[in-house]
Amino acid sequence: MISTPYRDAGVDTAKATQTASWLQTTTATQRHAAGEVLAGIGGFAALYRPELGDYREPLLVSCTDGVGTKLALAAEQRCLEGIGIDLVAMCVNDLFTCGARPLFFLDYYGCNALAEADFKLVLQGVQRGLRQVDCLLLGGETAQLPHFYRGDNFELVGFVVGIVERAQVLGAARVQVGDRLVAFPSSGLHCNGFSLLRQHQARLAPYRQQLLVPTRIYHEIPALCARQMGLHALAHITGGGIAHNLQRVLPAGCRAVIDPQRLPVPAWMTEVAAHCGLHTFAAAQQVFNMGIGLLACVAAEMETPLLAATQDGVGVGEIVAAPTTGVDFG
Repeated sequence: MISTPYRDAGVDTAKATQTASWLQTTTATQRHAAGEVLAGIGGFAALYRPELGDYREPLLVSCTDGVGTKLALAAEQRCLEGIGIDLVAMCVNDLFTCGARPLFFLDYYGCNALAEADFKLVLQGVQRGLRQVDCLLLGGETAQLPHFYRGDNFELVGFVVGIVERAQVLGAARVQVGDRLVAFPSSGLHCNGFSLLRQHQARLAPYRQQLLVPTRIYHEIPALCARQMGLHALAHITGGGIAHNLQRVLPAGCRAVIDPQRLPVPAWMTEVAAHCGLHTFAAAQQVFNMGIGLLACVAAEMETPLLAATQDGVGVGEIVAAPTTGVDFG
């Protein structure tokens, strides 16, 4: 390998070019019913041609997110492909809360020195996640920042753009008294609470496999919206837990009442919370998702059809009138 001043400073542009070429070959021809990539990975910018079809008043929706401190645990355990799925999930699940379908995705991978094998594992996970929702990998950025990132540490951020018909946007404006709450189970703790988990990781060693299960991608949501299943709002249960995130989609004058006995909380998750000093459900739900990745507010008359149309949705509560907005666990 020929030494150059830039390589000696810690930046290997040749390796970056090689990995970009590999990624380009895996995304050479990309299209789906909503459009196609005309110029993707490898250039300075990417081009996407949308196919708007029957949209009357289409709105573009954008989301960005990362995987947080779970990234450190996954790197230590060499479970990197799952992190790529996590990245897609954290972005597209946010997108789904508007009722949107994803179109294309971009990523940012920042590191000290590019480890080609690690990079490929992560991006293979990203591609696996995107295939679940028929979303195209449009481009991204791989940055080598020696002396900023340390050792094998790296950062991972995702960006997704989607589309929704204006008249079909979900959110607090649609929620009304009498709506029912339907919970969609999580695949685990997803990407939340890991800063706390790492403080107690010695005693959590028996749970490492569960902790690193990739975040569930709720790919069924766009189809449910298209079938007009009565969805009014969706809350993605991420940092801050159940009450914090559900409150974000509640309008003034409405409170959510949830029966905690109906939530599909795995026993191991309660044990993990207790190991972290959270010995009650009230305390644990402020940090962890407690078995729920997504909560839907649905029209009362559509609760039964919605439950029948999903494999694992669970009715857990309702929306009631109240002078203050919030969430109660009855």
